[in-house]
Amino acid sequence: TIVGKSVEDIIGTEGIAIVKPFFARAMSGQTTTYERQISLADKETHWFNVVLVPDFGTDGEIQGVYVVSTDINETKQAQVRIACPIPSPTLIKISAINR
Repeated sequence: TIVGKSVEDIIGTEGIAIVKPFFARAMSGQTTTYERQISLADKETHWFNVVLVPDFGTDGEIQGVYVVSTDINETKQAQVRIACPIPSPTLIKISAINR
């Protein structure tokens, strides 16, 4: 729970269906990492890297899961720009001169 909200309140019913297998893996004792786009409260979509770490009690039983979430939206946007660059007017002009 984050400030009185459940995971479903934060990522919605559809989001729960997507992350459920990752949480199940973490609840079985495996640290789990995934990346996905999440719609924020302001309706803007961002990419997040999420790490789920099992919380083991003193008895060795899993008591829950720690969630570490990092907004990687700028990184993803840079990767798209690198993979599919849009030529600038200067580059187009230079290309035309060299022909």
